[in-house]
Amino acid sequence: MKRAVPDMTGAGTKPRIRLIGLPTDSHSSFLRGAAAAPEAIRRAFGSDHSNRMSERGIEIGVDALLEDAGDLPLTEGEGDVDLISDAVEAIARDGCVPLCLGGDHMVTYPIV
Repeated sequence: MKRAVPDMTGAGTKPRIRLIGLPTDSHSSFLRGAAAAPEAIRRAFGSDHSNRMSERGIEIGVDALLEDAGDLPLTEGEGDVDLISDAVEAIARDGCVPLCLGGDHMVTYPIV
């Protein structure tokens, strides 16, 4: 049975999800480690044991296209907020859904 895939672009094409890694843990309050998350998540996602099906029945890579923009070159400095915000905005402007990997709680503000 064919699943109905929502048209997020309005153009009748498959939705595009673009991954972007945020390797930073500059604001971790206890232990560091969130900076290593993008690589670890990608490894797990590529595992033979992963499940690419969403709760809505959309299979990533089949019903929705998956692109990987790599990791941002974060320096754990003041410019990181603008770098994250600009990258997420550019992804959305391209008609993609940004999916950010990793980072500590600081990354939430520039993503939103």
